[in-house]
Amino acid sequence: MHIHGDISVYVWLSSQSSVQGTLRIAISEVTANASAIEITSASVTLGIPSVPYPPQPYPSPTVIFGQAGIDHTLATGSTLRLEVQFSPVRPVPVSLLWDDPSTRTRLVLEAEPSPHTSLTITDSSGRVSAIFAQNETGLTKLIAKVSIEEPFGGINVQTVSLRATNSSGHVLINDTRMTLTSRGEPPLRLIYTLPITVPAGRFNVTATVRDLTQRTFVTTTTLTVVHFYTLVLLLVDTNERPLPGLNASLSAAGQLIGESTTDSTGTAVLAFPPSGIVGPITVDVWKNRMKLLSRNFDLEQSNSVLKLVVEMYGWTFLVTVEYVGLPISGARVELSQNETLVASNSTDRNGLAVFTPMLNGTYEVTVVAPFGSTQFHNVTHAPEVERTMLYFPFLIWILTWIRNNAILLAAAIAIIVLIGAVAVTRRRARTRHFKHVADLLGGTLPGSVIIMIVGPSGSGKSLLLQNILSDSLRLRRRCVYVTNSEMPSRIKKQLARMGLDTERYQKDNMLRFIDAYSGGSGVVSSEEHSVSSPRDLTALGIQVTSCLDEVGGVGDVFLDSLAPIAAPNGSTGALNFVEYYGARIMKAGGSFLYVASDTIEPDLLRRFEDSSDCVLQTERYAGPGKVRNQLLVKKARGMEHEHGWVGLKIAPSGRVEFVSLPAKRV
Repeated sequence: MHIHGDISVYVWLSSQSSVQGTLRIAISEVTANASAIEITSASVTLGIPSVPYPPQPYPSPTVIFGQAGIDHTLATGSTLRLEVQFSPVRPVPVSLLWDDPSTRTRLVLEAEPSPHTSLTITDSSGRVSAIFAQNETGLTKLIAKVSIEEPFGGINVQTVSLRATNSSGHVLINDTRMTLTSRGEPPLRLIYTLPITVPAGRFNVTATVRDLTQRTFVTTTTLTVVHFYTLVLLLVDTNERPLPGLNASLSAAGQLIGESTTDSTGTAVLAFPPSGIVGPITVDVWKNRMKLLSRNFDLEQSNSVLKLVVEMYGWTFLVTVEYVGLPISGARVELSQNETLVASNSTDRNGLAVFTPMLNGTYEVTVVAPFGSTQFHNVTHAPEVERTMLYFPFLIWILTWIRNNAILLAAAIAIIVLIGAVAVTRRRARTRHFKHVADLLGGTLPGSVIIMIVGPSGSGKSLLLQNILSDSLRLRRRCVYVTNSEMPSRIKKQLARMGLDTERYQKDNMLRFIDAYSGGSGVVSSEEHSVSSPRDLTALGIQVTSCLDEVGGVGDVFLDSLAPIAAPNGSTGALNFVEYYGARIMKAGGSFLYVASDTIEPDLLRRFEDSSDCVLQTERYAGPGKVRNQLLVKKARGMEHEHGWVGLKIAPSGRVEFVSLPAKRV
C-alpha cells in the first residue's frame, strides 16, 4: 500500500486535574519481521484541562496533528502503528479516549490504491534468473510469472498481458493475455503466469497490468538465452588437498546461473554462458551458509577447467581437564560464527578433535562433555595455529566425578587438597575463573532486576557495564544503551574490541543507542535517537520508550551514567527517573542497569542503593607493583552471590575477567 498525501491524527485526552506535559505522536510501519520504520512524528507541549471523571464527550479533540506530503510504501505483511505518549510534569493520571464515536482518537491518511507488480522468469525446475541455456532444439521453454500485491482485494485488476521483443524490435510475444493461477489471502497476492518458448538471443519482456479505470502499470525485465558450456571447478586448500562438501555457484550481472556441490575429489561440474555475452562470471564458494571465496572471471568456451585455492587450514583441538591435564574423550566440540554452527566433531580417547580444513578467523567454541559443558569465546584460527588447547573447568569435572564415584570420595578429597596445596604455592594463580558478571551472581544474569554499579572514577564501572551489555547481547537479550558520559562512537569502538558487531545487532533490532552526550557538548548527534541535554529526563524517557518499542517492547536498559543528572536534578529528578523506569522495565520483563559515582551526596547515594536489587561496588587498590581494580557484590537481593572482593583483570580487548586476590598478610 502506498501512502501518498496527507496524514491527520485526532487525539482526545482527559485528566483528573489540570496538568502540563509533552505530547508525542508517531506513525510507524511495523514490518512482518517486527522491525519498526517511523513514517512521521511530532511533539508539542500543552496543558490537559481538568474535566469530570470519567471524562465526558468533547465537541472537538484535545489536539490535531497534521502532516502533508507523505510518500511512503508499506511492505507486504506490515501494519500501521499509532503511538500517543503524554509525559506530564507531575504524576497526574491522564486518559486517552478512543472507543466513543464522539471522542475517538483516530488516524486518517490518504492511500493510493495502486497494485505493486513484479515480473520474473523461471525455467522448468523453478530457478529464477534472467540468463538461461539454449536447449538442443534451439528453443528454450520458460515460464513468465507476474506477482501482484493489491491492497483492496484484487477487485481493481482487469487484465494482465505479456509482450517480448528482441534487440532489433521484432515482436516475439504480442500482448498475450496471462492466466491467473494463484490467489493468496490478505495481504492479497495474485500470481499470473504464461508459458513461453524462446530462441537464442536477448529480449525485453514487459508485463502490463490494467485496472478497471483503464490505468496501466508496467514492469520490464531483460531475458538472455544463450548456449552454455561445461565448467569443471576444482577446489583445494593451501596444501593442495581437495575440499569436498563445499557449495559452489555461478552468477552474472547479479543473476544466478547454476549451483553444485564438490564431491570427494573437490570437484563440482557447472554450466556457464560465455562472458562475451553476459559479462564477467562470479564464482562463489560457501560452507554452511558462510562464504569462503568470491571471485570474478572472464570465462569463454575454452575455459573448461578452473582450479581455485581456498584459504583453509586443518585444525585440531586437545581437550583436557584444567590443572590435572586429564584428556576428555567423547566430548562434542562445536565451532560457531555469528551464532551459526559451522562444524562439530567428537574427541577421541586422547582428547583430540580433528577438523577438516577450516576458514581462518575467530570462532566461539562449545565443549559438551558427558559431565557438563563450557564455552570459549574469541578462539582464533590462523595458518600458524594447527592445535588449540581447551581446558575444561576442574570444578565441574571433579564434582561430577564425585557424584558418580561416591565410594572413592576419600580419594577425591585428597585430590582436591593436593590441587589446593599447589594453588597456595602459586600465590598469583587463579583459584576460580570468572568470565562473566553472571558467575558472581549465582551463574546467570538475572532476567528482571535493577543493578547499580558504583565506584570512583577510573575503577572500571563503565567498562564493566559494557561487558554486561556484551554478554546480554550474546544471550540474545534485546538492549538499549544510554550514554551521557562519552560519545556513542567511542562506546561502539570499545564494544568492537570485545568482538561485538554493534551494526549487525542494530540491524537485527537487538540493540539501540541513545546519545545524551553530544547535545550537552554542543555537538550535533549523528545517532537516530538523542536528546538535546542529558538533564532533560522527560525527553530521555520518551527516547527510552521509543527504543524499547523498536526492539520488541521488552529489553535491558543500560544508563552510563547518573553523574550528569543526579546533581542538577537533586534527589527527586534522578531518583524518580531510576525508580519509575526501573519498575516499568522490570514489569515488562527486562533489567535496568546504571552507573553511579561515589561523589554523589551520601544520603542520596544510599537511597539509590535502597532502590536497586543489586549493587556492584568497584574500587582501586594498591596491588603488587601497580594500582589495580577490584569489585565487591555489595548487595544482591534474592541471589546466591560471591562474597568478598575479587580483582578485575582487563584484557587488551576490553573484556573483564575476575580473579582471586592474594591473601592479606596479618
